[in-house]
Amino acid sequence: MKKILLLFSIVTSSCQELEILEHSNALEDGRPFVSTIKSDSIASTTAELYSEVISTGKTPITSFGHCWSNFNNPTIEDFINIDSNYTLSKYFIVVSDLIPTTKYYFRAFATNSIGIAYGDILSFTTNDAITPNIITGGYENITESTVVLRGEIITEGTFPIIQYGHCWSINQNPTIEDSITTFENTALVSFTSDVSNLIEGKEYYYRTYAKTSDTTFYGLEESFTTYGPKLLYLYNCESFEDVFYSNSYNCNNDVGGAWNILSSGGIEDGCFNIKNGCVWGHVDYIWGSNYDGYIELWFHTSNEANTAPIIFIDGVISEVEILTQEYFGEERWRKIKTEKISSGSDTIRFEWSNASSILNQKIDEVEIWEYK
Repeated sequence: MKKILLLFSIVTSSCQELEILEHSNALEDGRPFVSTIKSDSIASTTAELYSEVISTGKTPITSFGHCWSNFNNPTIEDFINIDSNYTLSKYFIVVSDLIPTTKYYFRAFATNSIGIAYGDILSFTTNDAITPNIITGGYENITESTVVLRGEIITEGTFPIIQYGHCWSINQNPTIEDSITTFENTALVSFTSDVSNLIEGKEYYYRTYAKTSDTTFYGLEESFTTYGPKLLYLYNCESFEDVFYSNSYNCNNDVGGAWNILSSGGIEDGCFNIKNGCVWGHVDYIWGSNYDGYIELWFHTSNEANTAPIIFIDGVISEVEILTQEYFGEERWRKIKTEKISSGSDTIRFEWSNASSILNQKIDEVEIWEYK
């Protein structure tokens, strides 16, 4: 398929048609006489081609220019530029959209009413393509499900970048077929990607990418691991007094008093029993960790309508997740989990109430989980 390039520039001029310059002669049959001079400023996708019309021949020139191909003996059936307004003798063009690392053949041509004439065939080889210089710049603000990834485009390379961002996966060598962020501003930039919906406690691999019209380039691969819950403490019968203090206990508005901590451990018997006669009360735990986290514990109540105690975090009711439940003898025990607790000195309150009856309520195996 013939491709025509109309970009055209002039170097020096000669104003007389049909003039035969002293360093050459016209073709004997009356066609124009052209000279292919050189190629210059060769890059990976562009080059400058220089030629000269030595003589118009016996009739005026109707068109002239260059033709080129990656095969020898290029003709006007290949890639060409055409100009039909001949007033000058030396000319050059800037050829674009070439293929990197490819040898091209080119020559001048000119036509008049008698026919077409070609100059000598010369050649040049385009340079290697320059790949974009992109950096995978680490990460910040990591949590159990989110992270901020950093990246930078230093140089664009041979071909314009039409899309860039980060790609990540739980497998090595992530590509744009995996999870990605997408930016389309092709300026050279430092950028960040806000990533969410990650799996807690999971290692991820990530890298920057830059996409051109036909190729995708990648930065170096790095990795991060989302915060995952780690069991920091398990409180049982022997250690409850180190967690729930007597002055944090309230039974029927009676503050303080000893806990009924059983000497026999295990969920089957219960480790801590709320005192008999307590139809309403609470117990506090101070969350003084430097990390975010949550609490899991086993809870039993003789009121089957109550699935769990009410849990407050700094005075605000927390949603409680029931993880599982089991029967030990005739007692139904539920393992419950608090909402996420932020680092700092927060008061976690376990509260129970029933205005009509005295309940048998127990707590056992309190686990402190933290994201580290």
